[in-house]
Amino acid sequence: MGISYDAVGFQDGNTHQIPGFFTVLGIGDGLVGFDLSAFAGSANREQRATDSPIDRLAVDAFGVFRPGAWVRPNDRSFDMRLLHALAAELGLGFERDGRSAISGTRFLVHLGARADLPLSPASEPTEVRVRLAVRRGIGLYTPELSSRSMPDAIQVGDSAAELYLALVVVF
Repeated sequence: MGISYDAVGFQDGNTHQIPGFFTVLGIGDGLVGFDLSAFAGSANREQRATDSPIDRLAVDAFGVFRPGAWVRPNDRSFDMRLLHALAAELGLGFERDGRSAISGTRFLVHLGARADLPLSPASEPTEVRVRLAVRRGIGLYTPELSSRSMPDAIQVGDSAAELYLALVVVF
């Protein structure tokens, strides 16, 4: 679960916190890995009462680079496990942005970073972690949402960032 920081559709032009849901499937826990993720962000009832925020649905495919994995790779101490799990993400994504029946799509560049806090003992074959991560989708173009019922078209720009906290199982 997490939060998306977004200004699109808000009359004041300021960035607002929008609830978000994240899921990630990863392959590889060493120096490099490959992940697939899905993201959904939708404003709550109070935000919709006064503004017209958009909903975002995205799927991303990205590489994961863990530079700390080079440092003492066989050391399973807590500090080294924490360092080994620090990661940067880079890849591509596809996003659907809209309000009810009015929507647009765009391709984006996925940028991200994450830190995993190990919870289980190092001796266990399966590791449980708490992940704090940030994601940013940089659109390759800007869709425009319009309809007869909307007085002005909405330019769908990038959100400021998405931040999430997750429980992770590594096996």
